[in-house]
Amino acid sequence: MTTTAASSRYGRGRGVGASPTMEPEATDEKYRRVEVVGEGTYGVVWRAVERTTGEVVAIKKMRLESEEEGVPGTAVRECSILMELQHPALVNLKEVVAGATAQIYLVFEFVDLDVKKLMKGLASVGMPTYMSGKLLKSYARQLLEGMAYCHKRKILHRDLKPQNLLIGRSGELKVADFGLARAFEMPVDNITTEVITLWYRAPEILLGKAVYSLGVDMWSVGCIIAEMAQGTALFPGDSEIDTLFKIFKTLGTPDDRVWPELGEEGKIKHWKLTFPKWPACGQDRLREKLTNMDTPGVDLIYRMLQYDPQQRISAADALDHPWFSDMAGGEDPRVADTLRAVMHAIEKEKQARAERDRRMRAARAARGGGGGGQQHR
Repeated sequence: MTTTAASSRYGRGRGVGASPTMEPEATDEKYRRVEVVGEGTYGVVWRAVERTTGEVVAIKKMRLESEEEGVPGTAVRECSILMELQHPALVNLKEVVAGATAQIYLVFEFVDLDVKKLMKGLASVGMPTYMSGKLLKSYARQLLEGMAYCHKRKILHRDLKPQNLLIGRSGELKVADFGLARAFEMPVDNITTEVITLWYRAPEILLGKAVYSLGVDMWSVGCIIAEMAQGTALFPGDSEIDTLFKIFKTLGTPDDRVWPELGEEGKIKHWKLTFPKWPACGQDRLREKLTNMDTPGVDLIYRMLQYDPQQRISAADALDHPWFSDMAGGEDPRVADTLRAVMHAIEKEKQARAERDRRMRAARAARGGGGGGQQHR
């Protein structure tokens, strides 16, 4: 996420701040809202507590301003997809609450950590800010299991990135934010190319192709696993063309021999024969960038990053790749220990930050500057 982890995990938000005075909402009878954790184009997200059980949840209220009447297509799409999907590696939609004037609320399990925050948290326990060994493979495998489940049911996520991969208290990975997802019949035609955060976009999207399918998710998965392994994004472009050229420099500039559609006039909208020609080099440059990955790991990433979407390895086949062969004996118990240590460190920092904020509000109030936001009871 380009803003805050909490806002993106349930919808693409623009930031988190002190809770404003909360107006009554349709969910208030069952849930006590505690604080706003994200707000943006697609809605506002609260952390809330179920009044009878004490369970902490996330409530996402969908914005309706963009529609002349009724519930926006984004909300309908996310509801219908999430109600259909039930898998340990996917975020759990607990219920949908309909409010007055066509308002809609999605109630999710609350998860306060994502892959991006986890990687930053590794430094707080004296570890490098990248994953390795069975920790890396565990999350790569869980991500692939979630995608294999979605793709088998013809669901394309379209917005995979580290901030949308949540980490539960037991260390389980859960794919979140299905607001841009859609069901598809392979291939999908005439759908927007304005999907997927820039660094994780497949080349066919960067080049304006209007017909695509599950290959765009697999490209994103490859970029994410590479980032988890290295601690830095694989193709961190400042613009679409910059991202595209970073891809070309690493994998070589494609031609119609490796990507036949480039030779079909009008098929790839923004493809230009005048693009700089970086030589193809197989896995060599990728291996130079992925210094923390062994040969099988680089090979798996390379298979996900094929220019021709039809040649990219599927999520199901990726789970059978030799890179995962040493996972047959189950998880390394040290993985759970590492996660507990990181979560403890992150929680301590969160508490310290909350205490600093409290003191600042108290100081402002003492100077007559007013206090912080009110909470809903």
